[in-house]
Amino acid sequence: MDSLATGYGNTGFGSTGKGFLCIWSLKNPKTAVQMMYTHSGVSTIDFSSLRPNLLAVGLNDGSVSIHNIRRQKEHPSANRILLGKHRCPVWQVRWICCRAHKVEHVVSVSTEGQFIKWNSHGNLMQIDVLKLKKNLFNAVWVSREKRPIYPKENGFVKIRAICFDFSPKDASTYILGTESGLLHRCSCSIGEHFLNSYLGHDAPVYQVQWSPHLNQIFISASADWTVKLWHEKIFSPTIVFRTGDKHITGVCWAPNNSTVFACASLNGSIQVWDITKSTLEPIRSKKSYGNIACLAFARDSSNVAAGHEDGTVSTFHISGLEFVGSKSSNRLRDAISNATLV
Repeated sequence: MDSLATGYGNTGFGSTGKGFLCIWSLKNPKTAVQMMYTHSGVSTIDFSSLRPNLLAVGLNDGSVSIHNIRRQKEHPSANRILLGKHRCPVWQVRWICCRAHKVEHVVSVSTEGQFIKWNSHGNLMQIDVLKLKKNLFNAVWVSREKRPIYPKENGFVKIRAICFDFSPKDASTYILGTESGLLHRCSCSIGEHFLNSYLGHDAPVYQVQWSPHLNQIFISASADWTVKLWHEKIFSPTIVFRTGDKHITGVCWAPNNSTVFACASLNGSIQVWDITKSTLEPIRSKKSYGNIACLAFARDSSNVAAGHEDGTVSTFHISGLEFVGSKSSNRLRDAISNATLV
């Protein structure tokens, strides 16, 4: 399936305007294949991996829904299933796959602290994965001075989550990125406490992503101008990539090369890094026009798409990213070891 989905609309604070979704074919980038209007601005989208015709959508008014992009000729309302609604804008929505049972669920996080797994089958009930406004005070003692990172407000810890990603080896474990710069490893089965907390960023974390090649490794992008690589059992960054660009808004692993990732910044710069080559300089760098709000690799290819704040989308092909096959995890492990020894 050779399709690209884009979401549009005003997602600023207090915005009430409508938005819309577009489905594009890379064979014809001038005209959208489909256009679907939404009652609020689109803030986040994600394709299902098991059923690529299903698109999960989060809106600025807090709504979470599923759109079937194959039903083009039917009435728009027949293409959409409303799962439910947060009280505040949705920051991120993701399909989470439980491969043991071959089922997927939609998970979303919003600015008011709700982190919800939606049951997309049967009765469409919501399941609170983690209540971020509960008293998690004892779980965030991570500084040497033994002081809490988050302030308490009326006896509760005030935490604002921005992004998350689930572990590829365990669909119940996920990393949560926050507005304060902290990252937390959490479990769906333990909704009252963090498993671990990771200290290293000095500004909001805009994106976090587990490595698809090595289960223990994840990467994060922050407004502190850095991208950081982490090991789940080490609570400070293993490698810091200083990009020289302000507000790194997106980061993503290359699907066909375990040591390569791309990142984008608010000032329109796209960088490609290869850990085997250097941790100080990117191997490729391109200055694009306009502010970049998001970045994503195509599945199983070397194409990357960048979404700009003015509504345009740029696509790039990164040559030289050979597929490394079954040795990919060993290659990344060796690259990290060599980088940390330098």
